[in-house]
Amino acid sequence: MGEAANENWGRFVDPQADTLLDEFSKTSDPAKQKDLMNQLQMLFVNDAPAIPLFPGPDWYEYVTTHFTGWPTKENPFAPGPPYATPSFSPSPLLVLTNLIPK
Repeated sequence: MGEAANENWGRFVDPQADTLLDEFSKTSDPAKQKDLMNQLQMLFVNDAPAIPLFPGPDWYEYVTTHFTGWPTKENPFAPGPPYATPSFSPSPLLVLTNLIPK
């Protein structure tokens, strides 16, 4: 407590989870990775204090009626959500400077 937890809001700590994550990072075998993640998932399901539904989605909408140039799947030059403030990310400025009036 009193320190940033980043995405670990529940402050879940488990040495076995750390070991599984370490093993995952050392292999490129998809079958081994799947097995490791299945084990990690069960640890989390059984022992975590909360299970977040969304770890930090970047959903956004845009309308092309008056402007074009928004970030798209084909051109993902910046995250779209406006809450990515300049102190956190330059994305709002990137989006605004790429919009083109119709």
